[in-house]
Amino acid sequence: MPNGSVSWKSHWEGFASVFPNEEALDRIRETYAARRDVVAEVLREVRIRHEADEIAEDPILLAWRELADEYRSRTRTILAEGRHLTYQPETAEEADENRSSYFAAQRRESDFTNAFWSNDRFLVSMRHEPAFLVPRVLTNLFYDLVSRVGLNALEKMTLCHHAHRAVEDEFDVDLTEILESSVERIANRHAPENGETLAAGG
Repeated sequence: MPNGSVSWKSHWEGFASVFPNEEALDRIRETYAARRDVVAEVLREVRIRHEADEIAEDPILLAWRELADEYRSRTRTILAEGRHLTYQPETAEEADENRSSYFAAQRRESDFTNAFWSNDRFLVSMRHEPAFLVPRVLTNLFYDLVSRVGLNALEKMTLCHHAHRAVEDEFDVDLTEILESSVERIANRHAPENGETLAAGG
């Protein structure tokens, strides 16, 4: 569960680092602090059902698992065919342009986003990585579903905050450290000694 939750923190940290309304961000953090035990209880119930292979006993969890399994399979098939699902930079030049645009808009320091943008080889290689992209696709799918029931952008970011914080608390992990490990692992897998070169722009 922690590995699959990095995407929640990615969306939150990217949003919070550029969002102009500090009071709104504080309210989101305060809401989680006030309801932490309630959120933890919900997460723990899902975790227990998953570990006991009892997801099917809850119709909502079963429906989400079936939908997630379908999209996970479709995502892996598309990637195996060499096609791309979400925009990712393909060259070092594109990665640098994207990085510059982000930091030009950044209002607050973030260890997470610093780690994300730290390695060009990771940035241009992650478009090939199912383990990294499948959770992002499922997060985007979830966004689409909750938008249809009326949640706005700020409410979706609140979900991202509460979800990643609950996982960090429940599993006693720092998702930033998991990201850092993923960046290093993916970059090394696509290193020159493994037969790959970093494409330049042009």
